Amino acid sequence: MKQTRTKRKRNVAKLRKHHEIFKIMEDLIKKSKKEEAEKLLPKFFSSVDKLAKKNIYHDNKAARKKSSISLKINQLKAKKA
Repeated sequence: MKQTRTKRKRNVAKLRKHHEIFKIMEDLIKKSKKEEAEKLLPKFFSSVDKLAKKNIYHDNKAARKKSSISLKINQLKAKKA
């Protein structure tokens, strides 16, 4: 029981950190701040990969998250051009 609580606390903390980064990314995309979003992209990818490595996210969910954010940023690029 004690191990479960400890691991849950650790997982929840990692998820919260990731959600903060995700919200920042979404806000940047909504505000059409392409350059800033691209600068934050490696940090976002790293966060998603860490969650997948620790089995907090399934590998496919991690791939979907990365793909959807990349697609949104690429659409911003297309709008600017």
